[in-house]
Amino acid sequence: MSRGWSALLGLIGGLAVLAGVVVVHKLTRDDLDRREHYVIKMTDLNVAAPPGMAREDFIAEVLYNRGLPAKFDRTDPLTAAMLQTAFAAHPWVERATVSDVTSERPVALIFRTPTLVVGDRVLDRLGVLLPLPAKKDGLPTFRGDVKETTTPSGQPHSEAKFVAVAKTLGFLQQQAPELKWQAVELTDDGLVLIRADGAKAIWGFSKKDEPTPEQKLVRLKGWKGEALDLRRMN
Repeated sequence: MSRGWSALLGLIGGLAVLAGVVVVHKLTRDDLDRREHYVIKMTDLNVAAPPGMAREDFIAEVLYNRGLPAKFDRTDPLTAAMLQTAFAAHPWVERATVSDVTSERPVALIFRTPTLVVGDRVLDRLGVLLPLPAKKDGLPTFRGDVKETTTPSGQPHSEAKFVAVAKTLGFLQQQAPELKWQAVELTDDGLVLIRADGAKAIWGFSKKDEPTPEQKLVRLKGWKGEALDLRRMN
């Protein structure tokens, strides 16, 4: 047999093998598609739920809020971004991160931390309004006049002063969770922190000429309940 015929037969054989691989791949993919191997069902996602919510209700709200389908294609390059946007939009979610959508747990969530009660609403550590069912038990309450807000859940409170107070309490909550506050109020001296025993500490306005929040915190940790003005070093 001539070299030409040998080369031709070799080429034909190679093409046959390649065609076989393509056919097998297609049949395999079709079979996997039938078994929804490449589908992510929202109801099957291994995610935690916010405080006081069932996981099923949480996922249902995520779907409803964004008008999303109940299933996603794992091979679609847009799937991760759509999932991240959907979960991040929920008012209980502070941050959502979506990694490899083929992994067992592709969605990582950080939920908002209830921090302050203002009127009938709960604010998180960033001054963001939580959904109405958020529990108020054990949270410090703002003492003073409060106007009803029409700001939707998941957005910062419409009044900047409440956002500022919530951020201060969020700082204290994160740095010194052992410090418990029953209430707070705003006076001419600035923010006043009130313990369950009625003892008050003047936090102030966080002005540049005041001690830093870290310096104020050091004094709060050693506070015995005496009159305390944190706007001054001594």
